[in-house]
Amino acid sequence: MGNKVKCTVCKKKLPRTSKYFHHDRSRGDGLNYRCKICSSKYIYNWSENNKNRKNIRVRETKYTKRELAIKTLGGKCICCGVTEWWNLTFDHIDYKTKIKTEGNMNRLYNKIINGQEHKKYQILCFGCNSSKHKYTECRIHNKGDKNRKVT
Repeated sequence: MGNKVKCTVCKKKLPRTSKYFHHDRSRGDGLNYRCKICSSKYIYNWSENNKNRKNIRVRETKYTKRELAIKTLGGKCICCGVTEWWNLTFDHIDYKTKIKTEGNMNRLYNKIINGQEHKKYQILCFGCNSSKHKYTECRIHNKGDKNRKVT
């Protein structure tokens, strides 16, 4: 084990590998100057002391990803054409494919954006989505048109 480096925080000499140091593209050798333990402590302390900043950043990221996922799926309700982002929902085209453990919407947004799940979902406004689940098709905007069906 040749190359040992001293962590700038705890001063321990550790092997200069990704086992002990996180990756950092801005550094010449690609590894952080703090060991993983010191980095974890720093991140925890920063999070505790900057809860408002962290919450704002998380919220902004969440809404940005949601908007991008909506745009990926067409950007509007496929039944009535509503485009207000706050009124749009992600609907399973086939409810049988719904996984109960989906849980984390951020994970779902990433899957839709990356093209992994985009064929399983469609965008519906809240009203059309509620109507579809109650009657198996949207009754709000399809009253007179029997050829138009939201699945």
